[in-house]
Amino acid sequence: MNDFVQSIQCFGPVSYFSEYKRADIVWIEMHENYQKRSWRNRYRILSSSGPETWSIPLVKGKNDRQSIQEVQIAYDEDWIPRHLHAIRSAYGKSPYFDDIFPDLTAIFEKRYRFLWDMAMESQLWALRKINLPSEPLRMTQAYHKTYDDLKDYRHNGSVSERKNRLTYNQVWEERYGFVEDLSILDVLFCTGPEAMYYL
Repeated sequence: MNDFVQSIQCFGPVSYFSEYKRADIVWIEMHENYQKRSWRNRYRILSSSGPETWSIPLVKGKNDRQSIQEVQIAYDEDWIPRHLHAIRSAYGKSPYFDDIFPDLTAIFEKRYRFLWDMAMESQLWALRKINLPSEPLRMTQAYHKTYDDLKDYRHNGSVSERKNRLTYNQVWEERYGFVEDLSILDVLFCTGPEAMYYL
């Protein structure tokens, strides 16, 4: 059984995209409540300082009891330039920076109201970039605490049993060695159109 259900993620880990390659259907959980300190609004990149986790700021309140579709992104502080600067600093020397960064900038600068919309846009964009079809993506119709017929990755930050087994040249690999299961951004910046081969 290769089909699975997952929560939304902005620029999710490489391991999830490896799973997409093998699955007939990928269910995106549309009816859960947001969970604080989860990967739903975070992504991990490799910078000159080592692995860094960046968070999309959310409007303060009871997000953990709020439907994932209703969670709003906060813009009271101008966080977008900080994120783009961090990504530029981390990947500015990568082989495919000039191909990837303009698209990424456009996604950030759309200033989505809802986290759900930004996460889904980032997901579909990444699938296009790695030449994987989006047809297998489906939205859940209702919330189920457990599934008997699907692998359930809704509470995982990465899919540990299926980490990317192939390595590729990372920008800061000489300093830190190869770091597994970073954001899909890492493999896109470093391998470009060959990303599919490394998944």
